[in-house]
Amino acid sequence: SWYDPLGLASPLIVQAKIALREVCRLSWDQSVPAEKLAWWRDWFERIHKVSDWGVPRCLLPGSEEPTDVQLHVFCDASTEAFAAAAYLRSVQADGQVVTRLVMARTRLAAVSTTICRLELQAAVLGVRLGTYVDEALGIPGLKHVYWTDSAVVRCWIRAESSDYQQFVAHRIAEIRETTDKRRTWRFVPGTLNPADLATRQAVDESRIPLWFSGAEFLSSPEDSWPADLPYARQLSEIKPCKVDVGARVFHVCERACDPSLVQVRRVADQGPPPAFDPADLVSFTRMTGRLAELVRAAQRAWWPDEVSALEADPPRELKRGSHLLPFSPLLDAQALLRLGGRAGNAPDLDNFAKHPVLLHKGMALARA
Repeated sequence: SWYDPLGLASPLIVQAKIALREVCRLSWDQSVPAEKLAWWRDWFERIHKVSDWGVPRCLLPGSEEPTDVQLHVFCDASTEAFAAAAYLRSVQADGQVVTRLVMARTRLAAVSTTICRLELQAAVLGVRLGTYVDEALGIPGLKHVYWTDSAVVRCWIRAESSDYQQFVAHRIAEIRETTDKRRTWRFVPGTLNPADLATRQAVDESRIPLWFSGAEFLSSPEDSWPADLPYARQLSEIKPCKVDVGARVFHVCERACDPSLVQVRRVADQGPPPAFDPADLVSFTRMTGRLAELVRAAQRAWWPDEVSALEADPPRELKRGSHLLPFSPLLDAQALLRLGGRAGNAPDLDNFAKHPVLLHKGMALARA
């Protein structure tokens, strides 16, 4: 077993964690492949060389009191693992800057998790690590600087957590609870992020000195550090919105990778809001103006294949598994999907009432 409570050897230990998970996926009666056995033999040879590493453990060297002390936590993730590494940066009385690795933490990445979510988990791990190290060191007024190389996560942290899906929202809320004037977030390019060394199985061991000394730019004045990214609203993981068709500005649902993921596009109102009596079926089924635009966008988000088939020249038959097949759908002059079938033979009814528009129960418009 390996005892490394401070995570100083994380770049090597995480390699074994990733490889062990791959071996555990084998069946109980399967032999370990030859290439994996060769990898493990090589890893055991490399792990014995760790005793040759020289790790300075005096976090605040020098006989005089440093003029400035900061805690820098770097976060990073890959599809294999995510990690956070904490460094103490001190400025000596003579102007010399000393950066020392204090502690690091690694976690294996969950299978089938997006890289953005993994980067967010790395940020949460970094916040927890920074809080733990701060309490352990007990330095009054210690300033925290958290670094991430994910542009998406950097923008998520500056957004309102309530705007996003539950997984993202809870983690944004935890991060924002610890973000104040003494604890700030910044962006760092991936090539300068030392935490990257503890997130993957294939590591360039010539970069190991970067792991112990931290990012090179920390030795420079703060005005020469990497520039932070400007804020941009991230639509990934956004929470579905409810549509109010009576508002002067309303939201149009467009298809993302799944109908439940709603991207928001604001449509400016050039005229009065659509007015109709909810008890008047005909006035609602006419679907004119902005209301028609809203319904058309929602239908194309939920039934893109059906709309494409009916728009073809000549129209194609719907697939056998289509949920709209029992409704004999048709496209009207506004390209809206409407109910077809024998309802068109009903006498003394407006044509719009004979063929009402089709709405899916999951549409925000149907729930409005």
